[in-house]
Amino acid sequence: MRKLILGVAAISTLLLTGCASLVDGNSQPLSFNSNPDGATVYINGGAVGKTPVTITAKRKSATQALRFSKEGYKDVEVSLISNINPWFFGNILTGGLLGSTTDGLSGAAFRYEPNSYMVTLPPVNDAPLSDATTLTQKQQVVNFIVAGYPDLMKELNSQSGQYVGSLLALAKVADDQKADTTKRLKSLSDVYTAIPEFADKAADLLLAKP
Repeated sequence: MRKLILGVAAISTLLLTGCASLVDGNSQPLSFNSNPDGATVYINGGAVGKTPVTITAKRKSATQALRFSKEGYKDVEVSLISNINPWFFGNILTGGLLGSTTDGLSGAAFRYEPNSYMVTLPPVNDAPLSDATTLTQKQQVVNFIVAGYPDLMKELNSQSGQYVGSLLALAKVADDQKADTTKRLKSLSDVYTAIPEFADKAADLLLAKP
C-alpha cells in the first residue's frame, strides 16, 4: 500500500509541475565571450557580468535584447532567442493541459538557442584593430566553434558534415589527418562539455604542429 501511495504521489507531482520543468528545469546556462575581453553584457538593459562570463538565466518565451559594451569600442547588439523546448511536447503527452500550462508559465517550455555567444567589438574610431585585439588564428577557430557548436556536435557524432569540414579547413588540417582529427575532436567533446572550455581545447588540438 505504501508503495502504491508513493507511486500516486510521484505521478501527481509530474502532472502538477510539468514534465519539462522536472526534466530540463526553467533556467539554462548561457556563455558570453568577446574580443577583446572585459565587455559588459546586458540583457534587456540589465548588466549580467563581463566577458568571459557564464550565467544561469531563467528561460523566457520572448526574444530579448543582448548587448556587449566596452569603453573605447562600439556596442554590439544581438538577439537572445528562445525556441520551444522538445521536452514540452513530451509534457503534453504525459502531463496534459495542466502540465503544459505550468511549463509555459515557468518558462520551461522554452530554451535558448544558441546558448553561447562570441562577438568582436569594433573600435569607436573605425580604425583597424590593433595587434593586441586582432583576431589570431586560434581566436578565429574558437569563435567558429562557439558560433556553430550545436551543429558541430551533431556532425561529430556522424563523423562528417559541412561545419566539421569548414572547421578543419579554417585550421588548415591536412587531408590525410582529417579523419583522425575528427575522432579526436569527438573524444574532446565527450570530456569537455562546457562550450568555452571545449572550444579552447579543440583549437589547441587543431592548431598543434605535427
